[in-house]
Amino acid sequence: MDAKKTVTVCVFVAAIAAALFFNQPASKTAGVEERITALPPQAEVQSPASKQSAMVSSLAGEQQQPMSADNSCEAEPYYSVNDKGATVMTMQCSKPQLQKTHSYDAYSNEALATLAYGDADAAEVLGMRLREHNKKVALSLIIRSSALSGGSTEVLKRYANSYPVPAFVDGEPVLDSIHTRYVLSAVAELLGDTNVGLDVWEQTVRETSLAPEVTIAFLRGKARDIVDEMRRIEQEVVGHTTIAGDHDA
Repeated sequence: MDAKKTVTVCVFVAAIAAALFFNQPASKTAGVEERITALPPQAEVQSPASKQSAMVSSLAGEQQQPMSADNSCEAEPYYSVNDKGATVMTMQCSKPQLQKTHSYDAYSNEALATLAYGDADAAEVLGMRLREHNKKVALSLIIRSSALSGGSTEVLKRYANSYPVPAFVDGEPVLDSIHTRYVLSAVAELLGDTNVGLDVWEQTVRETSLAPEVTIAFLRGKARDIVDEMRRIEQEVVGHTTIAGDHDA
């Protein structure tokens, strides 16, 4: 490893270590990581009462109720296209014993931080572990994991499906969650995966924004920035990039 890469790795590990050291549990309604939802002033969003009722009713009509918890089933969202051509979300049962496990699950956060610079699995395991307490660092690790996997969308979908902040709380939209899920879905689509429910999240973003076109354009731009960052990560670590993506989408 040359001197420049050694310095880069050391800086990366130090940044993750600092985040772990200074980590404080985050409120579940705290603002989403800045580079996703720091909307410009003209794109400030809110939930008008007149639009909220219709939005909740619409989504409720398209969603199947999660299965009852019985310690053998965990409900996860599943996206499909109905007979009217609209993308809808239903819930399906995921058996815990079939869920992904990895030998890194036994590693400490500090050990994972030393591996995550160039190891996709270590980055994902640590990112998923930190998602409840430090969403900014967790998301950066998930993006790194996807980049190191050649632009895998599966890690992005796993993170979106397990995002610690619900999209709605007591019927009210949580923009943190809605915007993050939309951006991750848009990233996955740019990487060539269309089975991510982007239509669902775009509709929700539009219905919770006073300037929907500005908001969508802003979030789409963030998605493109993330794909560019993923290419940079892969190039830096591997020496070349295989990540596709339509920057004009």
